[in-house]
Amino acid sequence: MRQYSFRLEQVLKLREAHEDKAAWEQARANEEYKLNYHKFCDARDKLAAAQTIGGMIDSFDLLNQTLYCASAAVELSKREALLAKSRTKLEQCKNNLIQAMQDRSVMEKLKHKDRQKYDHELNLVDQKETDEIANRQFIYFKPK
Repeated sequence: MRQYSFRLEQVLKLREAHEDKAAWEQARANEEYKLNYHKFCDARDKLAAAQTIGGMIDSFDLLNQTLYCASAAVELSKREALLAKSRTKLEQCKNNLIQAMQDRSVMEKLKHKDRQKYDHELNLVDQKETDEIANRQFIYFKPK
């Protein structure tokens, strides 16, 4: 009987490659999110430190502190927007990875079922040959 070969093997390999690519993109998006999160935390800490008023200050220092706080608040809002954007990208990459894993899983299940069908057909052929041999021996050595 012919050797087993899965007719959709190329599709399975393509799906595996797609899953690997999706996993790589998800890891990259995760690193980007972590970087943006740390930058956001740093900006938040800078704003909190700038808002604390220490001891006696004159009007010039108060004006500088107010302007710096406003600048830090703008920077914090920019970082927050970048963080939200990277969070959205991370979620999209996670969804893409899940979809790629499901696609690969479907192909592997098809391959498994196809292999079971092939093994069953092979067993039927072997059983048929064994039955023929048994019938021939029974006819040849039939008691008289």
